[in-house]
Amino acid sequence: MDEEENIIQSIARWFYLIVLFLGIAFYLSWSSMYNAWTDVGVYAITIIMVSFGLGGTLLYSKKNEE
Repeated sequence: MDEEENIIQSIARWFYLIVLFLGIAFYLSWSSMYNAWTDVGVYAITIIMVSFGLGGTLLYSKKNEE
């Protein structure tokens, strides 16, 4: 069971890392394509993706101290 939990945690950590990098890539690509570096809508989507990705990555990066 412990090995299965480690695999699930590893998959979850990678998922959150991907969401984090997709948020950053979204902001950079959208802003460079449309020259909209100060668009509130792009900020909103980017903040949600980056905070979700960062929070999940930090959550699953903690090691069990048992």
